[in-house]
Amino acid sequence: MRSDDTIADEETRLDELAYLSALRRTIEMGWCRGLRDDIEFFGPKLEASRDADIKRQYTSILDAAYEAFRIEEVHGQGSLLKLKHPHVIDLLGGDEPRNPPIITPEEVEASQRYWSAKGH
Repeated sequence: MRSDDTIADEETRLDELAYLSALRRTIEMGWCRGLRDDIEFFGPKLEASRDADIKRQYTSILDAAYEAFRIEEVHGQGSLLKLKHPHVIDLLGGDEPRNPPIITPEEVEASQRYWSAKGH
């Protein structure tokens, strides 16, 4: 029979894996503004992890995040957004734009400029 501590450790690890997954998804979307919010929210929990692998994965995600932030500093907020990503389409509101917008028109324009310049 598993102890309460073992069950709690397993639940904590599942939560931490979910936080890592959310951060990776936000990077995949290219949504740096959301990524900053996610790091602020999930970061303290991941930094406090007792699992070395979780901490290693989080450090790797932070490295990718800081590179993305650097690119946005040069090319503008929203420049890395992948406008055809399903989650970005949802945040934009699909056929009916959200009011107020979650992703701003300025971010969309920055993304279009950046990816156009990259030949995408």
